[in-house]
Amino acid sequence: MTWYEARTYCRSRYTDLVTVRNQSENEQIFSVMTTITWLGLHRKTWAYWSDQTPNTFTNWNENHPKHTDSRLDSCAAQTFKLKFQSKADLKDPAIQQQLLEQLHVELEKHGLSDFKLRWTQKDGQAFHKEQKMKKGPVW
Repeated sequence: MTWYEARTYCRSRYTDLVTVRNQSENEQIFSVMTTITWLGLHRKTWAYWSDQTPNTFTNWNENHPKHTDSRLDSCAAQTFKLKFQSKADLKDPAIQQQLLEQLHVELEKHGLSDFKLRWTQKDGQAFHKEQKMKKGPVW
């Protein structure tokens, strides 16, 4: 589904794509995302949401966006949490590259274009084994 199709779908049900007004809302939306999710921010201007309210929340890195050659460096970053169940060595660069290529194809199928994917972790590791939580007593 493209951004425009998602907007049409939402509007036909008397609502609109989500708008993010502050960091708290950004975190709340991120915490409930289970699939690819379209936001209401329109990529042509970044100034307005799809419901025409002004975009007042930004979550840019320091010194971004940059104005170069009289153009606005229009970009957005999204973070996805993925869960893989595989016996493959997910720390192997070849496996990581193959996964990125597969993700790229899937995102293009959903209408995304002109994007880059990469693995990032603050500790330099791309993958971490999920820790099983111990069940405690129920009171």
